[in-house]
Amino acid sequence: MKIEGDVFGKKIVFETGELAPQADASVVVSIGDTKVLTTVVSKPSSEELDFFPLKIEYEERYYAGGLISGSRFTRREGRPTDQAVVEGRLIDHAIRPLFPKDFMYDTQIVITVLSIDGENSPLLAGFLGVSAALSLSGLPFDGPIVPLRIQKINGEIKADLSESDEEADMDMIVSYLNEGSKIQAIEAHAHIVPEKEVYESLKIGTEKSKDLFKLLNQLAKESGVSVKEYNRSWLNKDFIKEFTPKVLPEVQKWYEDGLYYASPEWAEKQSELINKLAKEHEDTYSAKQIYAVCSEIQKNWVRDLVVN
Repeated sequence: MKIEGDVFGKKIVFETGELAPQADASVVVSIGDTKVLTTVVSKPSSEELDFFPLKIEYEERYYAGGLISGSRFTRREGRPTDQAVVEGRLIDHAIRPLFPKDFMYDTQIVITVLSIDGENSPLLAGFLGVSAALSLSGLPFDGPIVPLRIQKINGEIKADLSESDEEADMDMIVSYLNEGSKIQAIEAHAHIVPEKEVYESLKIGTEKSKDLFKLLNQLAKESGVSVKEYNRSWLNKDFIKEFTPKVLPEVQKWYEDGLYYASPEWAEKQSELINKLAKEHEDTYSAKQIYAVCSEIQKNWVRDLVVN
């Protein structure tokens, strides 16, 4: 299956079904002569976890830039560069919160750069590929998500999928959700830029992202893939809801009594509470599960304090 369209004056193509057919989903994204393959594989974890084991690998290839190793002995790729690690984390940072809290399947996403033209960003092509592949995988992913590079160059704001310009006074990668109406993540570096210009830049990106959302939605619609059922993790909303009345009042009391969060005194109180709850529920939950749910409730409480 192939979906293509003209965005930012360039032809963007999403192809699936040709490469990596054994993956749960695979998509090749082409922007100009930049091509990137993204694959997604997921399966239930073999052990009881209290975190989402998502792994994202961004793999650069010398041949993508027309470079072939001349060594007689080294014929394989080395370890990932620092830049490749950072770019994998940039994508991870944006998409990880879009999975349900109780989804803890082992999930691996591999982004392989097949060719680069020096003009269009393989990182952003790969990011779009991740969004597309997750839509085709049947995993419970709350996407699609669209990344854009927004730059200020010689006083002009530019939003597209290009490589970074060294002359830019501001260089941001902004991830958009909900047809561009919501911003999921921002990664940026800049010289001194007024807040008003940053705000206006984000609004420009909102409009520019709409055509890419149309392509991603069209791909998902034509594939006809629906979200698969999955086995909910034990650390789910119902479990947290059950223990919140038992934990939250205690946490609030410690705070009102003047204890500092994560101080030795706080840790002592927390340990006493966990031991008490573990004894009360020893027939249904392990001490590890009680500790995890207490930590989750405290994390939500801290977040609420900061936000409200």
